[in-house]
This record gives sequence, structure tokens and C-alpha cells, in this order.
Amino acid sequence: MYFADLIPTRSHLKLPFVMAYDLFPQETLMKKRDFLTQAAEEKWWIFFDHDPKAPKGKIIKESDDVFVIET
Repeated sequence: MYFADLIPTRSHLKLPFVMAYDLFPQETLMKKRDFLTQAAEEKWWIFFDHDPKAPKGKIIKESDDVFVIET
């Protein structure tokens, strides 16, 4: 999955972080949570277009709303 500006780097995995220019941050946050949960459950490969240290990896859900990347 390529999340583009929704999650441009692994630092942006944290909830409730959304991009500053987002016009609907609450809706974006809910979708982001849904996508990350599904990505962790289904073991998707995730690509980060702006992260020089972790350009790809898999999402792991550590606890409720805490996600990390495994490269």
C-alpha cells in the first residue's frame, strides 16, 4: 500500500497525527486508524515516499491505536 501524504514517513504512523493542511482532520484520523488496523491484520507491505531510513515495511499493531513499522 502506498499511503502518499496520509502517512509519508514512519513518524506519521502515530495517532492522532495528520497533515497540517488537512481540511477534514477528524475524518482523516478515522480513515487512517482503519487503514493501519487493516494493514496490520493483513500484513500489507507499506511504502513511505519521504522516509530515507525506512522506505518500506510492514505495520504492527502493538496496542490500541499504537502502530510501528517492521522493516
